[in-house]
Amino acid sequence: MRALVLLLLLASPAWAGRDFDGTNDEIAFGSDASIDNKAVKVFCMWVRVDSTGALTALATKGALLVELFGVDASDRLRYISDWTTDGTWVGTSDTSAAIPVFRFACGSYNNSGTANDATLFLECAGETLTTDTNPTGTWVADAANELQLGETNSDAQDFNGNIAAFQFDETPLNAARCNRHMWWGRGHGGILVYHPFWTTKLTNEGVAVANGTATGTTVISSPVHVVRPGIGLMNGGTGW
Repeated sequence: MRALVLLLLLASPAWAGRDFDGTNDEIAFGSDASIDNKAVKVFCMWVRVDSTGALTALATKGALLVELFGVDASDRLRYISDWTTDGTWVGTSDTSAAIPVFRFACGSYNNSGTANDATLFLECAGETLTTDTNPTGTWVADAANELQLGETNSDAQDFNGNIAAFQFDETPLNAARCNRHMWWGRGHGGILVYHPFWTTKLTNEGVAVANGTATGTTVISSPVHVVRPGIGLMNGGTGW
């Protein structure tokens, strides 16, 4: 019995996630009023990038580039917000297949004014913005455009890699909340959209209307460290 308990404590858990193959794979969550036109948008997820050198969409809310959190052609995190002239912000760290591990990534933006910059996080450390194109004019509303993972609403910029523990919300992100997102899945109560992808289930675990519809993706094993609810032993910790 002692040996079994020790084995459970030391074993590395393999949780699930979603694999996107880079060709027309997506998960769409609709465009309900509960997720439309949020002044503050926060996208968070565990992600592994399997291909390099291309503009890819991790998460988007809009017809094309109304709001997009993804990876640029140099494999850095980027955030694009669609104004009369788009705002574009890019981080510095390599997220590519040269580092084939899961990373926890977040992108956040407040569209209340053109002077605002996006915020990019990798492992909850703020990324230095190496490209900063300030938006001008009017922000383009995203009502009736879907929230989705893996490609834009117009089926472009397909992502090749894995995503687990996806979260979308409107509460501004700080370091403490980011860490709770990273290790506990939910950074706070009342989160709008939370899809852990532990199984094939695509029912939203947040408070918004945002159940998922998958096209072409598959469930895969992933070594992300988010505590899964209901697990009694998690390398010495407890579930919730």
